[in-house]
Amino acid sequence: MSYELWDKFFNNFDDRDVDKLFKSSLNSHLRIFYSSFPNEKITMKNNNNPWIMSEIKKLCQNKEYLYLLSKNNSDSKLKKYYKSNCKNLTLTIKEAKRNWYNDQILTSNNKNKTIWKIIKTGPNKQNKSGDGICFFKENNENMCHQELADSFNKVFLSIAAKITLNLKKL
Repeated sequence: MSYELWDKFFNNFDDRDVDKLFKSSLNSHLRIFYSSFPNEKITMKNNNNPWIMSEIKKLCQNKEYLYLLSKNNSDSKLKKYYKSNCKNLTLTIKEAKRNWYNDQILTSNNKNKTIWKIIKTGPNKQNKSGDGICFFKENNENMCHQELADSFNKVFLSIAAKITLNLKKL
């Protein structure tokens, strides 16, 4: 602001219109302000995963701490402990997701709609490797996403077959 020429505001006796002087002064201030503080778009990451419990948060913090310790340390026991902690965290997260999705299905009024919603938004979007989240059947057996898709296809193909048989009878 010290580089601004203020003579045009205070020494201009030809133009005594206060509104014009104010607008000119305001424009000058705003120009300086916006050049000093540019707008930056900040995006917040959505971490509203309901399956993340306090236990998982503590395990993540512990993993970060162990990573920092083992990063510059050549102790093989510490690195083994870090790797086992990572595996434990991964298993805990998978179990938490599995339990969350199963609870969503069991408490749902429309189970098919909930299952399709989970398939569209949940594990398939996050897990590209093919070892997706497993669901429980009614008899507590595991059913992975491929088995689930196969069972859906079997049901809907049988419906189509029944319709075609009924049409042939007519």
